[in-house]
Amino acid sequence: MKTLTLILSLLLLMCGQLPAQPGTSRLNEQQIALLATNVTRNLALDSDEIKANTLQLLIDLDATHPEVELDFAVIPVMRILKRHTEEGMRVLAAVALQHIGGERARFAVERRAEYDASAFVARNCARIAVFWDTESTVYPVLAQADTPSDGHSPAPDPAAFE
Repeated sequence: MKTLTLILSLLLLMCGQLPAQPGTSRLNEQQIALLATNVTRNLALDSDEIKANTLQLLIDLDATHPEVELDFAVIPVMRILKRHTEEGMRVLAAVALQHIGGERARFAVERRAEYDASAFVARNCARIAVFWDTESTVYPVLAQADTPSDGHSPAPDPAAFE
């Protein structure tokens, strides 16, 4: 049940970003430094719930506080994408890397699309890589992903995630 909830929330996140809240104040340098310290510490903890919430925080920060450079989180999130045992957590890490942005993040997601042992993770990473920007690379996994040539993925079948 946890996996289904995580997957459905990931699919909602991939549909689009939330617009920045008009009343949201900018973070100062001290707040950004404290945020970076806490995010880095949380991503290194053993608790999957804390890691998942921190990955979600990174996704939300991209939408609500574009002034925060999230590059400090690339390596810890890449580590989760490559080494975590749960598929849902690896897909969430790939989504977070897309929101963080940058060449290293994109490279990591592309490699998981090609080399991940899980077909589910590889397929979702391939979709993320395709939607990363307009110059998408075609991966062998996409042949199995049923992604139409117009770039829009079909609606997910909830029964497939049970």
